[in-house]
Amino acid sequence: GAPASAITPGGRIARAFLAGGLLLALGTLVVVPPGKLPLPPCVFHEWTGHDCLTCGMTRSLQALVRGEWAAALRDHLMGPLVFLGMLLGLGLFSFEAIGGRALRLPLGRRTVRWILFPIAAVWGLYWIARLTGTVTTVP
Repeated sequence: GAPASAITPGGRIARAFLAGGLLLALGTLVVVPPGKLPLPPCVFHEWTGHDCLTCGMTRSLQALVRGEWAAALRDHLMGPLVFLGMLLGLGLFSFEAIGGRALRLPLGRRTVRWILFPIAAVWGLYWIARLTGTVTTVP
């Protein structure tokens, strides 16, 4: 398995708060009906009239918790990836807060770049496609 190192008490508390925040966010997505989250309007959209990088993400995440994959992808292409990240983060932070050991994946910086760069590139290209009208989302 991956090597683990001890976490300070403050680090465990921080991870517990991170896990709690993710649990609260995921729980809110499940409990609050679609379109009823009391979120402020997107400032970027109000100023420019265009979608921001994350416009549609909340709708996408809410569709995912209801098992509506087609709707989730229609609302935001990156929604399933963000949802997976939230679930993995919840598991990781919970594991570390409870166990007191930091889980470290044996990935070098180069490998991390090879993972993160394509994700950022696809997200950026997707945003450009939305800005140019090549791809649309449901408002």
